[in-house]
Amino acid sequence: MQTEHLKVINEVGLHARPAAFFVNAASSFQASVLIRNATTSSDWMDGKSILGVLVLGVEKGHEIDLQIEGPDEVEAKQALSALILSDFAAPPRGSSAAEMDRPRSRSEGGAKQGDSGGR
Repeated sequence: MQTEHLKVINEVGLHARPAAFFVNAASSFQASVLIRNATTSSDWMDGKSILGVLVLGVEKGHEIDLQIEGPDEVEAKQALSALILSDFAAPPRGSSAAEMDRPRSRSEGGAKQGDSGGR
């Protein structure tokens, strides 16, 4: 098992886009990733779950703990630590910033502009 204690320096903490980057990066590894807000002594949450990460309420300046366990735990720890310490400057492994921002087609689960998704 790999553990890490980090300070979040991003302006919005681990909310919205940074949380999505983190979850996307964590999900690219086989290892399990647990995360908690050390500042608030929160419960451990699944680092591969966007809702789990958002519920932690990590704000700028908060400290987080990671527990990573699995066959690629060393690589996962390095990548996730680098992502947080770089202020989310680099896109997660296996994707690009452009890919995260591009509109998705209906076949990918996205809606067309002005489309309410059939509601």
